[in-house]
Amino acid sequence: MKRSVKLLAATLAGSVLAGLPLTLTFAQSAPSTSSPTSTPAANLRAGLDQLLGEHAMTLELRMQALAQGNKAQYQALTTTMNQDTTALTNAVSSIYGQKGGQEFESLWNQHKYFFSYAKAYVGEQQSQALLTHYKNEFAQFMATANPNLRESTLSTVLQDHINQITTAFNDAQTGHPNQSWAQLVTDYNLMYTAGGYLAAGIDQQFPAQFKDTSTLTPAVNLQVALDQLLGEHAIVLEQAMQADYAGNTALFNALMKVMDNNTAQLTQAIASVYGTQAGQEFSTLWNKHVYFFDYVNAVKAHNVSAEEAAQNQLTFYKNQFAQFLATANPNFSESTLSSVLQEHINQITTAFNDYVSGNYLSSENEMVQAYNLMYTAGAYLSQGIAAQFPQKFDNSTVGTPAGNLRVALDQLLGEHAMILELRMQALGAGNTALYNALSDVMTQNTQALTNAITSIYGNAGGQEFETLWNKHMYFFTYAQDFVNAQKAQAQLTFYKNEFAKFMATANPQLSEATLSSVLQEHINQITAAFNDFDQGNDVAADQELVAAYNLMFTAGDYLATGISNQFPSQFPTSPNTPAANLQAGLDQLLGEHAFILELRMQALSAHQMGQYQALTTIMNQNTQALTAAISSIYGAQAGQKFESLWNKHMYFFTYENAVLANNSGAAQQAQATLTHYKSAFAAFMAGANPNLSKKVLSSVLQTHINQISQSWLDFNQGNDSASDALLVQDYGLMFDAAHYLATGIVAQFPQKFGKSPAPITSTTPLPVIPKADINDHTNALQHAQIDGEEVYFRANQYGIYSESLNPNQVYNPAQPTT
Repeated sequence: MKRSVKLLAATLAGSVLAGLPLTLTFAQSAPSTSSPTSTPAANLRAGLDQLLGEHAMTLELRMQALAQGNKAQYQALTTTMNQDTTALTNAVSSIYGQKGGQEFESLWNQHKYFFSYAKAYVGEQQSQALLTHYKNEFAQFMATANPNLRESTLSTVLQDHINQITTAFNDAQTGHPNQSWAQLVTDYNLMYTAGGYLAAGIDQQFPAQFKDTSTLTPAVNLQVALDQLLGEHAIVLEQAMQADYAGNTALFNALMKVMDNNTAQLTQAIASVYGTQAGQEFSTLWNKHVYFFDYVNAVKAHNVSAEEAAQNQLTFYKNQFAQFLATANPNFSESTLSSVLQEHINQITTAFNDYVSGNYLSSENEMVQAYNLMYTAGAYLSQGIAAQFPQKFDNSTVGTPAGNLRVALDQLLGEHAMILELRMQALGAGNTALYNALSDVMTQNTQALTNAITSIYGNAGGQEFETLWNKHMYFFTYAQDFVNAQKAQAQLTFYKNEFAKFMATANPQLSEATLSSVLQEHINQITAAFNDFDQGNDVAADQELVAAYNLMFTAGDYLATGISNQFPSQFPTSPNTPAANLQAGLDQLLGEHAFILELRMQALSAHQMGQYQALTTIMNQNTQALTAAISSIYGAQAGQKFESLWNKHMYFFTYENAVLANNSGAAQQAQATLTHYKSAFAAFMAGANPNLSKKVLSSVLQTHINQISQSWLDFNQGNDSASDALLVQDYGLMFDAAHYLATGIVAQFPQKFGKSPAPITSTTPLPVIPKADINDHTNALQHAQIDGEEVYFRANQYGIYSESLNPNQVYNPAQPTT
């Protein structure tokens, strides 16, 4: 059976038309003097509606098949989508010529980026799942190795780590550096919580090895707090200098905000020990780190004398700062402080210079050295302060075995968080050299962590730790897929702009801004439906799909109106007359009905109950809309009768369950009930409208029953290609049915919808074959004389048959799987 489209024309993927759905307003349309349903303009609109509606459904279902790894279904839907594209291209060519058609097809095929997006999005989800599996394995490993560590606590901390790192990356990639660095600092701080928890557990497990010292003494807590803030300072300072040099103002401002917060916390720490005035003096001196940025600007300007001046200012600052601290605490040596500060200056500027020269490996290694130096500084400062105020710190000291364990873990884990995120961002930026440099640094960090674990749990424990820890690789597969999804989104944005420009250039009646806006809505709806589907949110996915489908009908109206206005001699009447609106409303609802009915049957047999329930809700909404349409024309009582009959579609599911149970008797009974329903429905509609033939209605309904049943049987048998082809045929049948019904209603209510319509141009339905003429015990080709025509058909024992006037075009009804 060939697909029937009454008239094809140019197309687009969107609309700006507002107001209530056509399906709910067509009965209230103002009277018209002329509103046939078969005018060129009405047919143009119907053709566009049909192809665009099919496009939306097929596009989304094909993306879902890709996500599920269902290659057969994906290929079958690829064929369907290609046919739809060809039909749309032919329509455009018929109006704008072969060149216009070729340009349309080239642009339309950019829909391929939806599949690039789908593949990348699925990859992201898979990487997230692998990270979740890793954190569960890792938590189990550590809890098994140490009974003082709780698996649930470890799992929670690791999940926070995963969430914070990926969120920081997502924010960086989407141009939100403030949020990105806020997340990264949060994760950096989490590493100190983790380090403290692990150290306490290990100390408790091996008290003799750590000489009965605690990881939580006041002095150790002071050292950890200073380490944490000074380590963050070193890395953020270096990153801010690099961002400043690169002219990345947004990132620079975000990093300066982080630095300001860091400075405020350090100031608070000093003030808590030495008082408010000392805290203020510390802050004033500390803020002279601004000379590092004078140095950056001098390097950027290639001004050697300015570089030297900035270096001199930094030297002067470090002398002042060393003097300030040595004066505040006699346990501090001014020369020692000055030496450490000079080393800090040298390391930070050397890392920066290496960055400028493109020597990323040296730069990153130097940055790590600057980070490590902060731990030396933290230990020195905390030791001096604890000695100065022994009562405030309970006479505790730094440098104990347990304290050293905690500090070592903090140092390595803090570095890990920073380097992991910076490496992901280098991947996202496509900076391969920087990515490789950070990979080397991360490898060194992993080795140091492995050595630490090995020193406690032996070689076997260390090896297992390293194997698990290296599953951090999934952060990078996640990052790559995220980047790929972004690229696909960018390609779709570029496509919609090009397509809008093409259509607006071809037709001055169409607004490029409007077309671009609506195409973006199409992109958003399709990708949102896919995202929800892939996350298992069937209700949201299916509602988005219906919204995307409905958008195609307002798109069809918008385009048809523009084309009609452009070629008034070819389309002398409007495509949105009351009669055309009536037909479009019925097209929209009946087309949706065919797709949703079949997909719901497929979901039931696949035991996808979430999807089945979601589609049940949509089918009920569709039924309510159809009922409202009938009621608006024939009254509430007729609407109730319609709804009662329409709900007999439930017997499709009775039939399905019988076939799945291999109960041929029950299957035949269900088909017989559907046959009775179609007869009753045909009688009801013909009784309500004398322009409608009971025989024609009965025939159309029987074809609908056959096609839906056969499509499901093919699906259940794994013949996706045949199943999808039949579903598209049934979808097309709904447009023929809508045209037939609209024609009859317009003729019945000419004052409401206009004058009598032109002759019906849709495909004439095939006749109903009397049950007495059907032998359902053979698959052989049969034939019968009906109304003077020779009709050929095949049947099966499950009560369905296929028919054609051409004996070579009769498909073989599928047998259900047992």
